[in-house]
Amino acid sequence: MWTVIIYVYKTFKGNLDRPIFDGKLIADTLNFNGVDITEVEGHLMMNGSDIFLSNFAFNSDGGRYEVHGKVNYETNAMSGRSEVHNADIAGLCALANLKNELIDGKLDSDIQFSGTLQYPAVHIVGIIPKGTYAGADIHDISVNLNLLNNVLYVNKLEGMQGENGTINASGSANLNGPIDLKLSANNLELAMFGRAAGIDQEFIGTASIEANIGGSVDNPAAYAEISATGGIKGSTFDLLKGNFELANGIVKVNELSVQRTLGEKLYKASAKGLVPLISLSAKNSMQLKNDELINLDISLDNADLSLLPVLSDYVSWAVGEMQGTLKITGTAANPMINGKIAIPDGTTKIKGVSSLIEHQKMLLAFKGNRIDVETFTGQIGNGHYDLTGGISFSGITPTNYNLKFTADKLGIKSTFFNGPLTMEFMLNDEETRFGKFPKFAGYIDIDKCSISVPSIPESEGELPTIIMDVSVNLGDKVHFYTPYLYDMYVRGKAEFRGTTTHPRPSGTFNVKRGGTLNYLKTVFNIREGEAHFNQPDSFFPTIKLSADARLTNTRIYLEIDGSLKDRSMKLTIAHLH
Repeated sequence: MWTVIIYVYKTFKGNLDRPIFDGKLIADTLNFNGVDITEVEGHLMMNGSDIFLSNFAFNSDGGRYEVHGKVNYETNAMSGRSEVHNADIAGLCALANLKNELIDGKLDSDIQFSGTLQYPAVHIVGIIPKGTYAGADIHDISVNLNLLNNVLYVNKLEGMQGENGTINASGSANLNGPIDLKLSANNLELAMFGRAAGIDQEFIGTASIEANIGGSVDNPAAYAEISATGGIKGSTFDLLKGNFELANGIVKVNELSVQRTLGEKLYKASAKGLVPLISLSAKNSMQLKNDELINLDISLDNADLSLLPVLSDYVSWAVGEMQGTLKITGTAANPMINGKIAIPDGTTKIKGVSSLIEHQKMLLAFKGNRIDVETFTGQIGNGHYDLTGGISFSGITPTNYNLKFTADKLGIKSTFFNGPLTMEFMLNDEETRFGKFPKFAGYIDIDKCSISVPSIPESEGELPTIIMDVSVNLGDKVHFYTPYLYDMYVRGKAEFRGTTTHPRPSGTFNVKRGGTLNYLKTVFNIREGEAHFNQPDSFFPTIKLSADARLTNTRIYLEIDGSLKDRSMKLTIAHLH
């Protein structure tokens, strides 16, 4: 809610053709584009077609804005100046209806304006003492811009990023005509590029850019060279190089390569070709001409697994030679990929797991909108795994699943599981009355192992709808153990049917007599314990457990009943005679 109060110092004078007005504008709070401005005050005078605004000022988010000027509503001529002190850049962008979540900081600026409303002449001189861009530090940014006859002149745009990064831009851009801009940036934090692109990974290293931007606003052209070192933690490279040209709406990738030296061998992956801009935004149903489609060649013949971005936070590192070439055509919404990728012998380390995935062999055949798994095998400890089948895509949506995964006595050594693991799963499509859905079916056999159940993770969104027919079988020697919490052997079987969004579980896990449970710093001996998988629409069981402990002449009984998230715990005491 906001109010505006106008005080009139003089009565209206003149006539209808040439009115004269003198007054003061005061407002407690105004809101423009979601930004609050306060302490609004200014002197407003109108003399015929001339409107004068003097000593007009307001505050916003710790910043002070002052405006002095005039405008003629008949000729649209204007002149004046504006001073900005400690202005919040994000708020200033919002006031100009240019909201962004990337840049933040404070701005001090002096703005001179003249010309007309249709053809303003503006001179901006300012500095950003300290701020951030995509979370990365920027500071001592100096700005000197001119807008004259619809031409923006970048006289000076330079500053620092972090300790060693520099930014420098200059040139001009006609808002209705040609562009001539140069950008030079050196030693910028690579992390800021990842965050600006919305990639949720921890980038390390630095990047440098040299770019010339030409053409026109309607049809820009550019030439850019990029070099970087670093990468993603767990997947770093020695050098990334890029050489790009933009002309007539087509990006020509002259060179895009990434390389890394391991030992005395140089590994390298590269790409080159054409990427029309229309192919990046085209809808799946759009029909494009051949010269409007992506045409990229990717070479992996000298590549290594560690050169590729690690897309999962669970992967510590991966090494191994890669071979193959890919041809990418189509559009971003409906890519067509042809070629093969092979890994003769790879190794992967998973976080929290000391046993390695070794002797990885892979051969994937890309056939347009389908991927066939010709080879996908490996070894963990003394156990082996194997994946066969394929998957098709409708645009970028996977469909027509036909995959089978088998694992025999994988030797897992980790903080939460230690022992052999055997399983078999099939992923296929199944028709239902509600449509076609993927179906996940198979079993997990667990025995002769030690398990420490981790804490229940918080949900980060809904699971995709997948039909399930899965069983989990616990043998006679499954040891659940966590120091100071529990020490017990569990056996039984649980089955999960239905879907991932509406599971229908069944089955029971039983605790062998003789296990222990620590509660309130007291060790209880378990007399009976069961986990019943009987809750509809839930993967979690209900627990029923009874245990007791003896303290001198007192016996304490513990009863637990309910689900993992909503259970009752009852203690009773009996005195022994």
